[in-house]
Formats: sequence, C-alpha cells, structure tokens
Amino acid sequence: MAGIGFELKKAFKGNSISKKVWGYSCASIVVGGPTILVIVVLIVLEQIANSSTDEGWYVLLALITYAMIGALLTASILTQVLARWSADHLFTKEYDRILPANYGAFLILIVPFGILAALLLSTADAVTLHDKVITWCVWALMTMIYIQMGTITAIKKYVSLVLWFTIGVIAVILSALLFIHVLHIYHITSILLALFIGYGIIFIGYTRSLHIEFPPGHGSIFRFAEYMDKYKALIVCGFFGIAMSFVHIVIMWYTSDYSEQVTGLFYRARVYDVSSFYAFLVAVPTNVLFVVSMETRFYEKFHAYFSAVSSNGTLEDVKNARNDMIHALKTELLRLELIQLIVLIAYMALMRFYLETIGFTQTLLILFFLLCIGYAAQGIGASMVLLMLYFDDRKGAMLTALSGFTASAVMTLIFTPYPNLYGLGYAIAGLVMFLVGLIRINFFIKDVDDYVFARQPIFEIERNNAFLRYVYHLDERALEKEKNFIRRRRKFGFDKDKLREIELEELQERVEEKS
Repeated sequence: MAGIGFELKKAFKGNSISKKVWGYSCASIVVGGPTILVIVVLIVLEQIANSSTDEGWYVLLALITYAMIGALLTASILTQVLARWSADHLFTKEYDRILPANYGAFLILIVPFGILAALLLSTADAVTLHDKVITWCVWALMTMIYIQMGTITAIKKYVSLVLWFTIGVIAVILSALLFIHVLHIYHITSILLALFIGYGIIFIGYTRSLHIEFPPGHGSIFRFAEYMDKYKALIVCGFFGIAMSFVHIVIMWYTSDYSEQVTGLFYRARVYDVSSFYAFLVAVPTNVLFVVSMETRFYEKFHAYFSAVSSNGTLEDVKNARNDMIHALKTELLRLELIQLIVLIAYMALMRFYLETIGFTQTLLILFFLLCIGYAAQGIGASMVLLMLYFDDRKGAMLTALSGFTASAVMTLIFTPYPNLYGLGYAIAGLVMFLVGLIRINFFIKDVDDYVFARQPIFEIERNNAFLRYVYHLDERALEKEKNFIRRRRKFGFDKDKLREIELEELQERVEEKS
C-alpha cells in the first residue's frame, strides 16, 4: 500500500483524539475494507437469516469464502504492478495513463479467471443457477474492487472513500432485511443479492472517486502490460504474498481429517476454518500500523536520503541522511514488532474465554494459538516485503514472499497426517517468512549506498520483444483511432477538440520513441 501514507499525514496533523481516530479509520478501510466488509456482514447476516443450523447456510458460507479468496488471489496478480505503474505515471504527471490501466486489468483478469470460476461453480449441484450467477458477479465485483485498491492510494478524498464504504455496508444489511423478512426470498439468494448490491455500491463509489481524480485517459487499456514484462517480480510478490495466507486452508479443505464436501468441488474444514477466521484478525492491527507508522514517519527520512543522493548533496549530507533513515527504519520495525507481540498475547488471552464458550476444546485452542502466531509473523513479513519494494529490492521481496508460501504449503502437508499438530505448519511458515525478511532487510541496509550508487544501470536498456511490440502496436492503433474520431468531430465544427488532438500527437510521439 505504498503511497497512502503520504496523504495520511494530513489526517494525523495535530494530537487530537478525533484526528487519530479518523486517520486509523482511513487506513483500516483502505487497507482491508472489502475483507472487513465480508467479516462484519457475515456476522450480521447470520443473525438476520436466523439459519446458522441450516445446511444451506454452510453452502452459502462456502460460496462466499471461495468468492472472497478467489477475488483476493486473482487481483493480487496485478495489484503490485498497477501500484508501480500508477506511482511512476503520477511522478511524470502522465495522469491520462492511470484509469485505462485499471480497465485493462479488469479484462486481463476477469475473462480467463472468470471462466475458471464458472467451471468451479458448475460443479455445485446444491446451488441453483441464479445463485451461481449472482455468486460469480459478487466474485467479479470483489476482484475489481481489489484491483482499484492498487490505484486508490493515490486519491486524496478519504471522506468519499469512507462514505461509500459505509453506504455499502448499510446497503447489504438493509437489502438482506428487505429480501428475507419483507419479500420472503430464500435466505441464500437474499444474502447473495445483498452482497452484490453492497459491493456494487462500493465499486461505483470507488470508480467515481477515481474519475474525479484522474482524466479518462488515452491510448490502449493494455499499455500497462509493459510493466508486466518489465517487473515480473512484482507479480510474484503480489500473488504469493497473498496466497501464503490461504494455501494452508485450501490444503486442509481437501486433505485433512476435518475435510468435508459441501457441494461439488466446494469443500470445508469447519473447525480449521473457524480457527483461521479468528486468528486472521490478529494481523489486522499490524497492517494498519504499518501504513500509518512506517509510511508517515519513515518516509520523511527515506525521502531525505534519496533527495540528498539525487540533488547533488555532499558526502556528509548523504551519510547523515542515510544514518537517519536506517535509524528510523530499525526503530519503526522494532516498534511494529513489539506492538504485534503485545496484540498477539492479549488477543490469544482474551479470545480463549470466548472460544471456550462456543465449544473449543484444549486441542482446538492450541490450533488457534498456533495459527495466531503464524498470522502475526506473516503480517510482519508482509510489511517487510513492502519495505523492500520501497527500496526497489525486488529480488529480496520475491524471495521473502516465495519462502513464506513454500513453507506454508510444504509444512502444512507434512503435518496433515497428525491432527494434534494442525496449525504448527503455518506457525513455522510465518516465522520463516519473518526471519527471511528480517535477514534480507538487514543485509540490504548495510550496503544501501552500494545498491543506490553502484548497482544501478548507467544506461537504461530498452526492452524489445514480441510481447512489448504488440503492446506498443495496440497503443498506437488506439491513439490513431481517437485522433481520427477527433478530426471527424472538428470537421463538423467541434473545434474545442483541437487541444486534445495536440495532446494525443505528443503522446503518440512518446509511444513511437519507445516502440
């Protein structure tokens, strides 16, 4: 989420409690809004539907869980690439390249993965056709919202973001009440429709905010695919960083003693799922604190160091700025780790009493504690991945993300035959990711001057392959079609498009230079 902190500094100006509450609220919604929506809504809707013991409720939970995890994994393929694309073009003030990239990402992801989602839903014999269609639409909306989150960090109007998010949550609850208690529609269909409406409102709100902030744009919507070729490591970091959190759950669905078939290829491991659900919440404070703390306090030192490097600062200036940056980095990381440790201990202690009231045995409590350790460590590890991307250490970020994912998959499979050790695999995986990230960051900052001064290419080598040539060709065709359209409008007296044509010609010149 690099970038949101720059604007959050405005929300944290002053020491009033209201400003701090507002700042943390903004960070929470921007970082985990759609996920928070699912958690809150499911708790409320279970009470509205009053059907938690109905077998159909388990089918609904499976549909929503698969949709949420599927959307997160699908969007994660391009979120880091889009974030880099947006940051670079904001820096060069090419604002007209921001929105087309979002629409291109929608098509690149929704079409192929939408087919896979449809095939998966087709196996659910217990689900009606219209419920399958609604579930697919919910997945598509969630995916597009997560894609927008890669760009939403550049928006300054947090009031509108909080407003649309709140309206979406209220819309889900009111729609469910209307469909179930007034129109008497089957509760599974009612809740799926309510979720579709709520996510639809949030998507419209985010889209509106993006269109207010950025111009419609020019050229091909697939031009951002240039960065998919240039920054392949970002795809790896984005996908495997997210997949680590869920691969152990999916393995338990299909291979553990807790595995139960819901319908078709939809499975669950009810006890493990509940434990994972509650354990996942322990990492939410870390994600929010990272955005607020690291990106508001650390960024000032980070910016000062690179300004000293790029603005002809003296060696003494560079050395002082570097030392200040490293000190700030270590201080904030230590603070983040200590807070996460305190939250972990307090959360496990308090949740124990609640979980015992809902029937958790000593074995299940140990499972929950192990998962909490795993998610807490993974939360710190994910923060370190983002810090590495701050320094453009893509290899280190990719290594950390892959180590966490691999450890999660391998260790979970190793402990699958031993029910008493469930959760230990993910705890080990979280610690592996944390340690790999910590070692890599310490290794990097020791030689940060070497990386900044000596390991950067003197001349930028233009990449040239068939894929890039096709991307540039699509962009040239799109620009030419738009210019022809403007010329036709001018032919009939629409001279106000003359300036836009000049802008297009300048843009096309830049495209031709690269291609």
